[in-house]
Amino acid sequence: ATNAPVRGMWVAQNKLYAVAGSRLIQIEASYSATESDNTQYTTTIVGTGIAGTGPVSMVDNGRQIFIATNPKGYIYNIDSGVFAQIGDPDCPGAVTVGYVNGYFVFNEPNSARVWVTALYDGANIDALSFASAEASPDNVVSLIVDHKEIWIFGNNSTEVWYDAGQPDYPLAPIQGAFLETGCAAPYSVAKMDNSVFWLAADARGYGMVYRARGYQPQRISTHAIEYAIQSYATISDAIAYTYQQDGHFFYVLTFPTANVTWVYDAATNMWHQRGYIDPTIGPTNGQYARHSPSCAAAYYGRVYLGNSLPGFSHIG
Repeated sequence: ATNAPVRGMWVAQNKLYAVAGSRLIQIEASYSATESDNTQYTTTIVGTGIAGTGPVSMVDNGRQIFIATNPKGYIYNIDSGVFAQIGDPDCPGAVTVGYVNGYFVFNEPNSARVWVTALYDGANIDALSFASAEASPDNVVSLIVDHKEIWIFGNNSTEVWYDAGQPDYPLAPIQGAFLETGCAAPYSVAKMDNSVFWLAADARGYGMVYRARGYQPQRISTHAIEYAIQSYATISDAIAYTYQQDGHFFYVLTFPTANVTWVYDAATNMWHQRGYIDPTIGPTNGQYARHSPSCAAAYYGRVYLGNSLPGFSHIG
């Protein structure tokens, strides 16, 4: 367990990594004949000084883990154990990060620019290694890599790019892969069940939830869910994670300011609300509060949840 809120998790080289508060923690599981569940854990702090308190985006290239905290970026070298903020002066900061064909890909805060790092070196960024999402004149909110394609979400639109192998800047848009639907919250984007899910916004409104069907958005939220979401004062801070349990794929969407969590089950196409009774809220018996986990990772035969309250938990 940790004594700070867990902001993001990632599995690399058979170890679980978590950003808890300002620290990067490495968790390694092994078999133990003395533990009741035959599993013991070694927990090691491998990085400190991570800025911010909100969610982080994490991915690895097999050698390094890139952590995007909006606005800062950090690299942990898995082989050497060295952790540091990206010191390259050409790094403009990173909101979300993905990985494709040896490159880290990330979006610059408050910009339409999408950057790539040097091949297999997230700490090396060329000053000209960026391009702008230009099919629509909105800023890039978030990105995710799915099936080796880069989904780039703007305020009102979405483009899908790929590694075209170009010498100066390798990425290029896929012709025809343009959606007139954007993203309302950068950390609402997640993938599961061979698809991408997100909380949407566009020029006509906001608050619907979509999944991708090919290069088209498919609405999965109901009128009741949309009515609830559109009643919240803030939805841009929404956080999503996904996991699979007993053949059910769950998209867990939490609204921290509104203190509400909604969960979509892709196996049944049904929604439910998830949370707990918080005795510190409400005049008498407490108020139903958001589900406390904010991220998830499958590791060592279980799904581990990172809590927005201090600590880990697991299911399965």
